[in-house]
Amino acid sequence: MAAGGIMEENVNKRSWVLYLAIAQLVLAVAVMVYGTVTRKMTGRQSDILIAASLLVFWILSDILEPVVMKRFKDITQEQKTAYIKFLVLDFAGLAGIAYFLYSMGNAGGNGLVGAIIYVITMKPKRDSQDIFYHGVPEEKDETEQETENVLEQTDGEADESEDENVDDPRTLS
Repeated sequence: MAAGGIMEENVNKRSWVLYLAIAQLVLAVAVMVYGTVTRKMTGRQSDILIAASLLVFWILSDILEPVVMKRFKDITQEQKTAYIKFLVLDFAGLAGIAYFLYSMGNAGGNGLVGAIIYVITMKPKRDSQDIFYHGVPEEKDETEQETENVLEQTDGEADESEDENVDDPRTLS
């Protein structure tokens, strides 16, 4: 099988897992809407459905998807650590969303706490997710950094000398 075929196969696997995760969320929302409209679902049942569907989404997208895509093959220790951080932070963020949704339906609930938890966990989760999926960005060694610093200083001096030559009558001819 050609490399392109393997890549397409992996995309199809990922699509399948992510489509399944999204489909179960859509199904949960449809059940909640139906239950609310027909008055066959209590608030407690809606809360349980929300929590269960977010938990299933987390399992499918954060645990099953990397396994299906074989993302654990040949990863570094930094990537393993980043995966655990990403897993915990995403769970905390989804729990924040669940709490926010739970509090919206209950009098006196402080749902903003859940929303704030979600917002706070977004940036570190994305950073850890990037490290897990793409690896740790390589830092420049000292020689490269020194070379860049010298080039920046040289460019700055060249700009200053050009400014000085503008007023010099010898350069106006």
